[in-house]
Amino acid sequence: MAISGAMSARRRKGTERARRPGRWRALSALALAALLGGGLGGCAGATHEGRPPPIAALDGLRQGVSTRAEIEAALGQPAGHGVFAEAGQPMREIWVFEERTADHGAIARKTLLVFIDQESGRFAGYWWYRGGVLIGRAP
Repeated sequence: MAISGAMSARRRKGTERARRPGRWRALSALALAALLGGGLGGCAGATHEGRPPPIAALDGLRQGVSTRAEIEAALGQPAGHGVFAEAGQPMREIWVFEERTADHGAIARKTLLVFIDQESGRFAGYWWYRGGVLIGRAP
C-alpha cells in the first residue's frame, strides 16, 4: 500500500504539470525561436571561406623552371591538391587556391588551379576562374 500511495503522489505531480501546459509551450516556443533566429540570421548575412587566389604572384613563376618551393613561396599554401592525368601527357600535380563568398543571395567563387609536372616538380601552368550566380532572383 505504501508503494501505491507513493506512485499516486507522483502521478498527481505529473497531472499538476500537465495542467500547466502554457508555461511549457511558451518556453518551447521561445527556445525554437532562438534556434531558428540564430540559424537564419547566419544565412541572411555574408559568409566567406578561403582566401583570394594570388593571381598577381603568377607573373613571378616561369613554366618549366619554377620549382615547388618557389611556387609555394610565391603563392603560399594551397587549400587542397590532387593529380591530373590526360592521355599522352605527363602526370601533373594540382594545387588548388579558392575563395567563396555568399551575401544575400549572391554567390561568388574564385578558383586558381596550379599545375606542377610530377616528374620534374616544376611549374607547368595554371587555370584561373571567377564566377558568380544570383539565387532566388528573376533573370
